[in-house]
Amino acid sequence: AVVSTQSTGTISSNLLEKQFSQHGQDASTRFLFHPAVGDSPAAVAQHGLLPGDTPLNMSKYGTGLHLSRDAEYALHFTAVQRLLMCEVKVGEYCRGKPADTKPPVSEFGKQYDCCVNNVKDPEVFVLYDVMNIIPRYWIEF
Repeated sequence: AVVSTQSTGTISSNLLEKQFSQHGQDASTRFLFHPAVGDSPAAVAQHGLLPGDTPLNMSKYGTGLHLSRDAEYALHFTAVQRLLMCEVKVGEYCRGKPADTKPPVSEFGKQYDCCVNNVKDPEVFVLYDVMNIIPRYWIEF
């Protein structure tokens, strides 16, 4: 079953929707998957994703929210067959490290927007700012 999360009920979701529409969908916007651990569609619609929503065994590339390009990868981190499909502003990224608590600063002095597992072909994205993630769909198998 696929259920739309319709996350327009909160102020932060409204602000994020506005931000997304102002900038439009571009190369830095992707649809990514997150394991839906311990949540419900209603909770996600009300609050969005929270920093502690990433399973503990998903910290290989940093301590933020881990989202993946492929649904199959995200399913490896949940005991139940549930995923969230999210619209995500990934921006500029670099390779993450397990101890990262925020994206590092580039050699030009600008902080990256997120971390990834592989800069040339990223499969895992680690985000530290929940305002860059809109949960769109709750998927159950």
